[in-house]
Amino acid sequence: MRWVNGAFMAALAGMPVAGMAAPPAGPAGPVELSQPWAVPAPAGGDASVMFTLHNYGDLADNLVGAACADAESTTLVGPARNGGAPTHIDQIALAPSQQISLAPDGIHIVLHHLFAAAQLGATLHCTATFSRSGERLFEADVRRAAPPPAPPI
Repeated sequence: MRWVNGAFMAALAGMPVAGMAAPPAGPAGPVELSQPWAVPAPAGGDASVMFTLHNYGDLADNLVGAACADAESTTLVGPARNGGAPTHIDQIALAPSQQISLAPDGIHIVLHHLFAAAQLGATLHCTATFSRSGERLFEADVRRAAPPPAPPI
């Protein structure tokens, strides 16, 4: 019984266990979501969330949705056209080896009807959903501007 409990705890921690295979990577390979951030907004208001996506896989993938525990609903939006409001989009296509940076004046996610104010320094807890890679949990720090670029690896 002690081994079963140890194996269970190791599996929860993501450690390999003898006789247990690690879950396979998604068919599109790894999609990295990095440098998530959000703009400040009042309770009941809408906030924009941005991040950088990089598809390291050999197959295309699509960001098809997002959810955030801090908001009633979310929408994927594209840039405004002719000075109007941003346009609703169904997905964000991500080709193999492609990197896309979401931006307040371009493609981004809008959180609608925040349950509490998104104040500077706060963290929003969200999930991005991809057509091939599934869900990715992320935390977006509320900031006035995008974080500085990460150093190259």
